[in-house]
Amino acid sequence: MLSAECPNCGSPVAFRHAASAATVCEACHSTVLREGTDALVLWGKVSAFSRDLSPIQVGATGIVGKRPFTVAGVLRRSRPGVRWNEWYIVFDDQTTGWLSEGNGLYQIFGGALPGVHVPAAHHLSPGRELDLGDTRWVVVECSEAAVVAADGELPFAVRGGEMRAYADLRSADGRQTATIDYSDDQPALWPGRAVTLESLKMEGLRAFAGWSDPIMVSMEGPEVDTRRSLDCPNCGGSLTLRSPGTTVQLACEYCGSDLSIDEVGDHSTAEVLAAHQGQKWKPRIPLGKRGRLDGVEWEVIGAMKRAVRVDGVDYPWVEYFLHNPYRGSRFLVEDQRGHWNLVDRLAGVPTGQGYSVWSRQRYGKELYRHFQGGKAIVRNVFGEFDWQVKVGDSVDTHDYVCPPFMISREGDKHEVVWSKATYQTKDDIEKAFGLNVRTPWGVAANQPNPYERRRIWVAAFGSAGVLWLGSLFVLLLGVLVASNDTVLNSNYTSTGAVSDVWVSKPFEVEGAFRRHVEVRTSTSISRSKGQVHVALINQDNGRVYLPVNTSRSNSQSGTVYNADAGSYVARLEVARPALAPSGDKVNVKVVVDPITGFPCFAFFYPFLIPIVIALLRASFESRRWSESDHAG
Repeated sequence: MLSAECPNCGSPVAFRHAASAATVCEACHSTVLREGTDALVLWGKVSAFSRDLSPIQVGATGIVGKRPFTVAGVLRRSRPGVRWNEWYIVFDDQTTGWLSEGNGLYQIFGGALPGVHVPAAHHLSPGRELDLGDTRWVVVECSEAAVVAADGELPFAVRGGEMRAYADLRSADGRQTATIDYSDDQPALWPGRAVTLESLKMEGLRAFAGWSDPIMVSMEGPEVDTRRSLDCPNCGGSLTLRSPGTTVQLACEYCGSDLSIDEVGDHSTAEVLAAHQGQKWKPRIPLGKRGRLDGVEWEVIGAMKRAVRVDGVDYPWVEYFLHNPYRGSRFLVEDQRGHWNLVDRLAGVPTGQGYSVWSRQRYGKELYRHFQGGKAIVRNVFGEFDWQVKVGDSVDTHDYVCPPFMISREGDKHEVVWSKATYQTKDDIEKAFGLNVRTPWGVAANQPNPYERRRIWVAAFGSAGVLWLGSLFVLLLGVLVASNDTVLNSNYTSTGAVSDVWVSKPFEVEGAFRRHVEVRTSTSISRSKGQVHVALINQDNGRVYLPVNTSRSNSQSGTVYNADAGSYVARLEVARPALAPSGDKVNVKVVVDPITGFPCFAFFYPFLIPIVIALLRASFESRRWSESDHAG
């Protein structure tokens, strides 16, 4: 370790890592350049690095694969409305890299890829695809940024304020990230990948008052207060920053004015961006409210109302900005019909299955269908955000669904951002935040279809199978126990008279268990030439049954269920409108306890269960897609 005095102020400075070429004096913020083995040269000054709510600090350690590293220093870069940190890391083998922290993501970069020719910055635009090295990349952001603060040791000397071009890339398969650095005369491609603090097994992180994490428990240093006070420069109201250092913009909760937040050391200052006009808006979930979603505790620090305007009508939704110092940020979205989604920014880029924005997108194992697109316009802003946003801002959006997930693409001239939403139920939100929310209505774009759940179909086919087997059992039992006794089978010949009447010989209907009696008629007499009437007469009690309806055809059958026991005769009549030739035949057959007397139709009814569920599923999907760009 090289220790010496700062050439500017005389305070002690130290180089703990042989790979470091410069360090920032903690006393005067001068950049001190190492020259040779023991000489220090004054290079320039950068602003003090304000201690934001990043859990990373100089001296923290972690592991990439099997390679331990130490955080040696940090740069803060900024472009209008956006700030992020780039942590300089030194591995135990004295190779170096960078851990980028911004936009809710952590990315690690090991070094520039040699021998790769990259296009000029002015040739890049969000969404453009590039073939660099052996990888196909998609440009997600391209702009200019400057170093605004620094701390600790660095691999090069820095001066603050100079704007340099950069471009952020994602691999087409979503597995890798990269950045193009235009700081030097020869631009360089730095490949990397998205990581989490948990996957890096980091130790020596900062401790925050009021926050804990079940995974990242190795903290060093005093607890950092996560609250910072300042006054609104427009109305003088006392405001509370819940994410100091990270917050770029704050909407005053008293006057609604948009304030730009800047960091000076460990202090925050506010400047009016736009004084609020009109009625002040407040979201349903209050700022500062904490809730546990997806196993992580989140705090609501901001909210904005956005809308897509179609045919002169706004279709609004509310986005709550959630913050956790150890887990970054998320969004909780409530649409106009009371449906909720938890939204996370994606590190990767979905793979399009075509060249149109309406083409399907694949991300991971899911295939997403295009649902709708439009221009999302900011209508109201409230609370804190880590980027600058104002009423009237707009981006082009496209949503793709694979319930319960939805991925969304938002883009402007500087960047394209992909995010993934997961549907949340009313009970999820109420349990998380301990408050009552309205009951949702209608069908949300990525709301799970309740008739698509595996257990419902298992239950449907299971029930249908059980009922089918039950019907089969009843049918077989009916066949086995049915006597199927033919007690009358008589043929009669018509005389051609206007009314021919015959009375059969007596027959018995016996038994106490089943006394179903089926009567069947068959004849060559057409309905236009005459009508056949059959009556069963119980001679013991005088009861008469008319089982056969011949209003449509003279050859019919009918059943008397649970007929009275006794001695019966069948009275048969052929009624004609006029005389007719003789010789027409009429047959009457009476069967006691017939096989066909059992409800065999029930054998087919169980299959109505999955059919009804399939119809309900189709109806649900029809209502879902009726709200999309593909309706009709």
